[in-house]
Amino acid sequence: MDNQETIILIHTEIQGKYESNFAKRMFVYHYRIYDKYIDKNTEIVSLAVLGDEDEKWRPTNYNYSRWGCQLKLDFPIIKLLDY
Repeated sequence: MDNQETIILIHTEIQGKYESNFAKRMFVYHYRIYDKYIDKNTEIVSLAVLGDEDEKWRPTNYNYSRWGCQLKLDFPIIKLLDY
């Protein structure tokens, strides 16, 4: 253990309605935060709070793949309908 301080940034998206590109937006914002703070001993956690009324809409990741190059961001969600 190196006893080095780590800053954890929590990126939270509160989404009130279905949005087809929501998972992609989660990735883009996560990456922008990562890009800005990567050299500052930081870690980023992204999570989504879904306040929509569609029981089936539960985006939990964004991914793409082309010619063997792959990228995936998994993020936890809180679905207010569950409560």
